[in-house]
Amino acid sequence: MVAFDLISARFWSSLGLHLVGMNDRGGLIPSIWVFACDSISDPQIVLCHKQHLTVSISIGSLMHWFTFVYASTSASVCIVLWCSLLEMAGSFSSSWLVVGDFNAVLGGHEYLGSRSPVRGSCEDFKSMIEDCNLIGVRSQGARFT
Repeated sequence: MVAFDLISARFWSSLGLHLVGMNDRGGLIPSIWVFACDSISDPQIVLCHKQHLTVSISIGSLMHWFTFVYASTSASVCIVLWCSLLEMAGSFSSSWLVVGDFNAVLGGHEYLGSRSPVRGSCEDFKSMIEDCNLIGVRSQGARFT
């Protein structure tokens, strides 16, 4: 991974972006960097977690919530993420978008490789999606998964 401070602030500025925040992984380099375009005036960090960063943005009279995920590759560590998302799920009265790399699949149909995914891990991921009332967005192919 690249340390954020190794990239010139002028680079982000040339793209019309400003840093909203990064996740806190203790002594490790952050794995999530959230940026907003300069026209989005005041995004607020709602929750900073090792595996996700949640931001609120006011658009018009409505507040919108965005959670950016970079999950651990360890199924047992992902349970901590699933619990954190579930705790937040009931807190939002308007739209909530959850995006990122979950390092999990719902089943073998989403998996490339010689071994099948661990069934318990798939079931935990599916339960989190259902319990949080999230809706999966269809994607084409599994080129990078």
